Amino acid sequence: MSRSRLERLLLALLLALVAGVCLARGIGLLRDPHRLDAHDERAWFDWAYMRPDSAAIFARAAQSLIHDQVVCLLVPRGPRSAQWYRFMSNYYLLDQRIAVVRERGSGKRLPPQATVVVINWKGEVRVRNGSGADRGGGGDGGGRPR
Repeated sequence: MSRSRLERLLLALLLALVAGVCLARGIGLLRDPHRLDAHDERAWFDWAYMRPDSAAIFARAAQSLIHDQVVCLLVPRGPRSAQWYRFMSNYYLLDQRIAVVRERGSGKRLPPQATVVVINWKGEVRVRNGSGADRGGGGDGGGRPR
């Protein structure tokens, strides 16, 4: 058997193996779409659905914001909290531009003229305009932003 023929045979076997794995995974997902077999799937869904009320939180914030408004988010401290809120805000607040996401107590100040959306650990939302006035949002937001 020549070397090129052996290489083609090994490539065909590898492709058949990959196709078999994909087919088995596809059949498993068709039978039970909510079954998460892979480690990364479980990790992704645990991270993405860290808060079951995330859609409601951002809907409350969006009610008090203007289309194409630049917004700063002030979010509760927690593991991966700022990253998660940044990602979710890009997903749920499509009509606004997110300038920065900061965790409460980070010591970094936000510009006084900024529109700040304060989200506390309970999921309550408060919108603070640059003038310092609050606008709606369903809750007191857990105190004044720093």
